Amino acid sequence: MTISEKIARGQKRFVDGAPKLVREMTQQATRYFKTDVFRKEGFDVHPNKRWSKRVNESKRTTSILIGEIRGGKMRRSIRGSSSGIVGVVQTDVPYARWHQEGTPNMTMRKFLGESEILNRKFDKKILNHIRKSLEG
Repeated sequence: MTISEKIARGQKRFVDGAPKLVREMTQQATRYFKTDVFRKEGFDVHPNKRWSKRVNESKRTTSILIGEIRGGKMRRSIRGSSSGIVGVVQTDVPYARWHQEGTPNMTMRKFLGESEILNRKFDKKILNHIRKSLEG
């Protein structure tokens, strides 16, 4: 088998496996946004880069963005879906936008978006997929 044939075969395996790869990455991103971000109380948390405290922190009995009234509805609403080579993670809770972007009277507490942490994980996953496609 020539090198051109090997490359063409690897390219076909890569393309054929891309939807599965995207599905796995979408599931990983959904888990990250639903669990890690809320547990660490910050998006791509680095030291001193957590969500700002609540105005009345002394009455706090739940994590930030896990309210007493709705009890985590926004976190539970985070859903991932993929179709072909497109993956999307989103929420349909109307008030999520206020937290994501902030308002004149409320500090932004971003919980979805492009993530350096996820991008590093995705880079490894993609490189592994390329390697397996070429070895296959």
